[in-house]
Amino acid sequence: MDFQILRKTIIRKLLSSLFVFFSIHVYLVMAFFLFHGPQSVHDYVIVFLGISIPSIFIYAPLWSLLSDYFTSLVTTQSKTSVRSRGYSLLFHLLGGLVVLFFISPVFIVFSIIGALIFWIFDSYLLESTKKRCNPET
Repeated sequence: MDFQILRKTIIRKLLSSLFVFFSIHVYLVMAFFLFHGPQSVHDYVIVFLGISIPSIFIYAPLWSLLSDYFTSLVTTQSKTSVRSRGYSLLFHLLGGLVVLFFISPVFIVFSIIGALIFWIFDSYLLESTKKRCNPET
């Protein structure tokens, strides 16, 4: 694999992780603040961020790279084809389920939602990168 392509892919995965991190945590901080007050936000920041930072910024990009690799093994179509995207979504959601075994069943909803948001944003970045590199398509 070309080093330039790998670098762009890793940057895309990290940007997707950053998007997931902010989208989920802004929602959760607001929910905790509105329903439980400022002290619960402090507790949330200490406990949940300590768990989520490694899972979102280390596990998610690595799993997404594996998901892309597994998708390329299953289908020979382009990454933007419907079949390829379907397999990729399936592998990303499976990665969200795997988080259940490492963290807690309580967070399974957030891990599935995070996996879905990650896949949507990563697919968007992939599509926009391809359109920018090939403007005639």
